[in-house]
Amino acid sequence: MNENNSQSAQQVEIITFRKIWDIVKKYLPFVAAGVIVFAIIAAIFGTIWETSTKQSYAVSTVSLEYSGAENGKNPDGSAFDSQSIVSFSNITDALKNSRLNEKYSVADVADAVSVKAVVPSSIQKVLNSVSENSELTLEQFNAIKFVPTRFNVVVDCAKISENDALLIADNIAKAFISSFKTAYFGTTAFDIALPSDISDYDADYLEMADSLSLQLSAARSAITKYAAKAPDFISSENFSFSVLASSFAVLQDNCDKLSSYIASNGVLKDIDATKDFLQYRLDNLTAQIASKKETLSTLQALIDAYKYPTVNTGINTTVTIATSEIYNDMFKQASALSGEIEQLSAQNTNYTNLLNIIASTASVEPEKTEYVENSLTSLIASASSALARANNAMLQYNSAEGTRAISVSNAAAMISTSSTPWLLLFALFVIAGIIAGIIARGIFAARRAKKAANTSDFAAENAKE
Repeated sequence: MNENNSQSAQQVEIITFRKIWDIVKKYLPFVAAGVIVFAIIAAIFGTIWETSTKQSYAVSTVSLEYSGAENGKNPDGSAFDSQSIVSFSNITDALKNSRLNEKYSVADVADAVSVKAVVPSSIQKVLNSVSENSELTLEQFNAIKFVPTRFNVVVDCAKISENDALLIADNIAKAFISSFKTAYFGTTAFDIALPSDISDYDADYLEMADSLSLQLSAARSAITKYAAKAPDFISSENFSFSVLASSFAVLQDNCDKLSSYIASNGVLKDIDATKDFLQYRLDNLTAQIASKKETLSTLQALIDAYKYPTVNTGINTTVTIATSEIYNDMFKQASALSGEIEQLSAQNTNYTNLLNIIASTASVEPEKTEYVENSLTSLIASASSALARANNAMLQYNSAEGTRAISVSNAAAMISTSSTPWLLLFALFVIAGIIAGIIARGIFAARRAKKAANTSDFAAENAKE
């Protein structure tokens, strides 16, 4: 029994790492040769593996930096759709600009291109931790509300060469930026066409003045919004948006005064037609006011009944979220509706007054008609100049804003992925090389021993003879 234990102990000593290392050192030349040979085999095998599994992509990154992008909105407040980056028109423009439209079809590129949101590492860590936990902390809740503002345009090189994919990825990003700027930053504040002369109006004087007043009101409303978001902007003609808005307000006031003069003095070509026109405006305004009031009433009921959301903090308590995007949107809509109703009511009052003061018969006095026509001509000329100044300011502002709002933050670059486990391959082949070296040394030693034995036997036989 004791002899067996002793033999087992000796066997354990034989397979210790020290013994193995001693063997490796003893057979070092053979082991080194084996490692080198198998390392070369590993390199060849790994290269073949990597070539067969390698995937290459051309990637270009677009960054949205305008106000509202962090909430997933377009500059006009509508929802941003990342897939618009790789729209049919953008791919078409990209192929044309890359001069590859004869080499690839839009369908070929559409199959190979995709858009992926760039998620910051800090947010990704939170998302990973949330996937491992059933409860959300308040910090995690806020982090998950993250909306991406950077997007990768990814072109798969499986069916498109790498050089072509780089061009396509870069030009898709540029085509999207160009179309985006045109849609949201490349247009003027408003599109208003004024007649060159009052003879172009197919209407009576009062309708002419009213039409011009409405156009000036639309221009004033549009330019006022820009004055609110860019109070310090000054155009090349030294006009701020506030000053431009004021000029439209003055012109609109002059139009309204002229309308009162026309009505009270009966400077009308056709009094019955003018009455019909005013009544049409009143009926239309009344319907608009009623519709907006109904919408406001419904919205106000939703606001009053709104329940603020709560979130589990992870410590057996809940926290009420004091601000909510849904609530804020409803409140903004209600405020906007209230303003619109107030403005429409003022117009309603004005049309009612005009209708009431129209004389029963038109007293067509030449000097009064001439005054009205001259006033309308002067107002049209002044309005045209004001619109030109405003449009020029808007183009300058939009151009600068578009440059800051969206850009290609990273030019197209190649990214390659491979599943080749190089470290594991080399480790396995190095071990195989060591074993092969030791075996080769053993075989070599055995052959030398056998040769030496044969030589010794031959010498002994010769000695006997």
